[in-house]
Amino acid sequence: MTEAHDPATRVRALSEYGLRSVDVDECIPPHRYFKSGKEMIRMASVYEEEGELEKAFILYNKFTTYVFFPCFRLRGNGFGVKLR
Repeated sequence: MTEAHDPATRVRALSEYGLRSVDVDECIPPHRYFKSGKEMIRMASVYEEEGELEKAFILYNKFTTYVFFPCFRLRGNGFGVKLR
């Protein structure tokens, strides 16, 4: 995905790549973000098991940036979903 050889430059490039074209919309119910986030984590785990660490990093980064933190910021109490 990136040709950078310096670790710091590589992580920065992967972070920027993963943060493109994802928006958080206050009109979308929190349970949809929660469901999408669970799928992101599942897919990132698959990538990690397959050794596709860059792809896994991108998905984990998207999750924390666009699902986890914004929902807490927008809703005040997080997802409003009971966690098991």
